[in-house]
Amino acid sequence: MGETVIKIEGLGKHYRLAGGQQERYLALRDVLAQLPRKVFSGLRKSGNSENAIEEFWALKDLSLEIKQGEVIGIIGRNGAGKSTLLKILSRITDPSEGRVKIRGRVASLLEVGTGFHPELTGRENIFLSGAILGMKRTEIKEQFDAIVDFAGIGDFLDTPVKKYSSGMQVRLGFAVAAHLSAEILLVDEILAVGDIEFQKKCLGKMNEVSRSGRTVLFVSHNLGSVQQLCSKAVVLHKGKTKYFGQVEEAIERYINQKEIVTNNDSSRFKNRAIQSVKLLNSKGEESSRFSARTGMRVQISFSADHPLKLPVIGINIKDKYNVALIGVNNRHYGESFSSFFNKCGVFDIYFEELPIISGQYYIDLFLGDINGDFERIEDVASFFIENNVGVTISPNLNLSINKVFVKNVSWKIK
Repeated sequence: MGETVIKIEGLGKHYRLAGGQQERYLALRDVLAQLPRKVFSGLRKSGNSENAIEEFWALKDLSLEIKQGEVIGIIGRNGAGKSTLLKILSRITDPSEGRVKIRGRVASLLEVGTGFHPELTGRENIFLSGAILGMKRTEIKEQFDAIVDFAGIGDFLDTPVKKYSSGMQVRLGFAVAAHLSAEILLVDEILAVGDIEFQKKCLGKMNEVSRSGRTVLFVSHNLGSVQQLCSKAVVLHKGKTKYFGQVEEAIERYINQKEIVTNNDSSRFKNRAIQSVKLLNSKGEESSRFSARTGMRVQISFSADHPLKLPVIGINIKDKYNVALIGVNNRHYGESFSSFFNKCGVFDIYFEELPIISGQYYIDLFLGDINGDFERIEDVASFFIENNVGVTISPNLNLSINKVFVKNVSWKIK
């Protein structure tokens, strides 16, 4: 490993929450318009609860030193500060305290189509991204064909990016970030989007990038990918570094941090459309332990702020490493609930069998309608699979399970 390329010292980032809402960025005209109001409010007595300001620290007192050629995994629960850290390193947002020193050009892929101009074509955005990185046109041309080939967008190269699907935008975004000559690559959950083949290409390219001596920071909930790709890992918890070192030790510490979810914990449903989740066994009794062969019934009660037209409920079942094993939703399985148009109801989803090995598993839920998904709750419930003797586990677990479940999942709503 070479010299230090990223040095983070006492880094902190806080947001001001007023009345439960995050403070928005202000233009100069907004600041000038608010001056009289601020002077007046300063004369009034303090203590008005409606105007109380609350500070939320997304990062606090974070220090790291990363050397050239290292591939660093960044793991932690939602809200741990992972994405905030990458945004600061990408100069998308400024820190509230501390400082960051970076040696070298930084390419980042933090969200779908990050850095793309929607009105420009794919071709134009490739050259724009290279220019932003400080590359000459001749340098971009040298990598142009490889970028187009990797992204698989040859037929749409001269189409405005705003007309690309989210998958196409991600493919192009990753291809640009990975192929252009930046010394440091920042990647946030890229493997959560795209098909299996694209994910394999991404893993292969990131391995290639790391072998070339470039530095990679990789945020992911997929601990298997972190273990495969990274030489070290950081565990973040509530904006602070809990561990920085060997990948295996980092993963073990993260897993030990992960709590067993208390099913139907009311705090998980506060101010949400999804109001309760019940896991029932074959006798119709609430339980947290199931047999792989007897299956499991999931009852989800909801109350939305508007009538749901063609409601959609999705379930992800994942293991303790956050690897999604089963992903299903009623629309993909041909059940549209077309006659339903109410604000509240109960989804009743029955898994006839769960062909997964013994162990602890977690459930994520997604709720939406014809207008799109509007609510997602991770780790909403947990359960344990036991007595799975004789259950056949396919080497390609993710694909085989979802094919089996086309026949073995039933949906109802009332």
